[in-house]
Amino acid sequence: MSRDYDVEALALVTPSGTTPLQPYRPAVSVRNNGVHNATSYGYFRIYDAADRLIFETNLSSSTIAPGDNGTALGADNWTPQAEGVYLIYAYVSCEYDQDEANNLLQPHYVTISGAPPGPPSPVAIHAQQHEQGGGDVISVEGLSGILADPQPPEPHAASHQAGGSDQVNVASLTGLLATPQTPANHGNEHHSPAMATSTELTSHENATAAHPYAANLAKLGSSGPEGGFVLATELADPTSESGNPNLDILTRAHLWTQRSTTPTFPAGLTCAWDGTNPLPTGWHEVMVHPALTIPYVWIQYTGIA
Repeated sequence: MSRDYDVEALALVTPSGTTPLQPYRPAVSVRNNGVHNATSYGYFRIYDAADRLIFETNLSSSTIAPGDNGTALGADNWTPQAEGVYLIYAYVSCEYDQDEANNLLQPHYVTISGAPPGPPSPVAIHAQQHEQGGGDVISVEGLSGILADPQPPEPHAASHQAGGSDQVNVASLTGLLATPQTPANHGNEHHSPAMATSTELTSHENATAAHPYAANLAKLGSSGPEGGFVLATELADPTSESGNPNLDILTRAHLWTQRSTTPTFPAGLTCAWDGTNPLPTGWHEVMVHPALTIPYVWIQYTGIA
């Protein structure tokens, strides 16, 4: 029948049978027959041949899970005073124990037969058989912990080098390497934004008009008086453009020149003027930073005469 709480004294662990004359810590094996964890406790008594109580100590165990066995240990050691036969009683229980009948250990007789065994025979000197080349060489492979002496690593640089068995891989490392690294060949997919290739740069430098005149006008017209200006070095030679005198209105010195036919310009277009009066029709002098060296001034096209 199952019980909620019940421990049972199973057997005497120590001392047992015929044993030498030496100190013992009494111990009894215990089983938890209940359905809850239990801690056993009780007492341990020893009687001599004349039925006199000569030793008593308390017993206790750690927590025992349901269905498991444990050991109830004595609080004190027992040292027999002489050889002979001794009678041992033990009792264990637990909180809410529901079966007292199995708590009492069956009495046991123990024979103390003589002096404790002597020390083991000294081991003959045999260090050499555990050393390198010996018949029982010590191996620390698979052991954990730190050896008593520092262990110098064996030379193994080659194993970490190219083609070695433990080649170093820096692919996932961060930070700077100790020596400069030669970049591997790579395309524009590694650059953001994409960079001009050497072929594109050569084509640009060798072009007849690196920046066409019409494109310069568009840049000037979209920038306006507040947005900055195309650098003089970026302007193309106007004589290499379409040849239409109504469009080729910039001189090589990047100054406006009056033409016989008035061209159409975007409003807000700002350029340098050589200071000659009158100004071209539709143009007005404006103050723009940086100021030009006299007699040159900045003028802006409004389209209003």
